[in-house]
Amino acid sequence: MFNKKEIIIDSDGYEHEVVDYTIDIPKPKSGLFLYLYTELMMFGTAYLFIAIYIYFFGVDIINQYDSYAQKLVLLTDSIYEGISNV
Repeated sequence: MFNKKEIIIDSDGYEHEVVDYTIDIPKPKSGLFLYLYTELMMFGTAYLFIAIYIYFFGVDIINQYDSYAQKLVLLTDSIYEGISNV
């Protein structure tokens, strides 16, 4: 009863013995991490340029709270967009 061989038939009609069961689990998508890495690189350079600008020209022209809120919204948007593509 347990020694019975299981036979499957392929699309061409040939019979094959089932030797091993494997479950194909999809591997993690590295595209999400690449996307998040590029977002961090872009925002990192933006913060660097803002820091250099503030160092040389002062803070009078830039409203910091609005820019921080905008960057926070953009970062969370990119994170949720990346998660939704998984």
